[in-house]
Amino acid sequence: MEEVIIKIKDKSNELLEALGFEGEPIVKQNESTIIVNIETDEAPLLIGKRGENLRALEHLLRILVGAELDDRVNIVLDVAGYRDKNTERVKRDAKERACAVVSTGDEYDMPPMSAFDRRIVHVVCKDIADVDTESAGYGRDRRVKIKPKKKA
Repeated sequence: MEEVIIKIKDKSNELLEALGFEGEPIVKQNESTIIVNIETDEAPLLIGKRGENLRALEHLLRILVGAELDDRVNIVLDVAGYRDKNTERVKRDAKERACAVVSTGDEYDMPPMSAFDRRIVHVVCKDIADVDTESAGYGRDRRVKIKPKKKA
């Protein structure tokens, strides 16, 4: 597996260089996932609005690595710890909104978000009594509705 990690680090460096960015990819293995965290002073440009650039870069890295590796490897790309910070923010927002829905009885539409972030909202709200969630909308406008649980 050490050979795979070295190849992923090399491909990460090549991708950054090809895009004209400077940064240091730090590659770690976590169970069946390889996590590449790029430390750079240009993090906002690599992350993009709502993490869109980051998801695109992750896709490119998977293509580059997949072309050279025989094994199917799950790769998660992060920049300056953005994903962890974003996950905590989404969890906090979901809890706050769910509590507001419980107290007011009014539905709340979360802003449009990625499938990963929507899943976080669903999981967080699943553990909160008296609220239900559902995804609504299409494409980039897809969001989660948090609503009071219907009484039987």
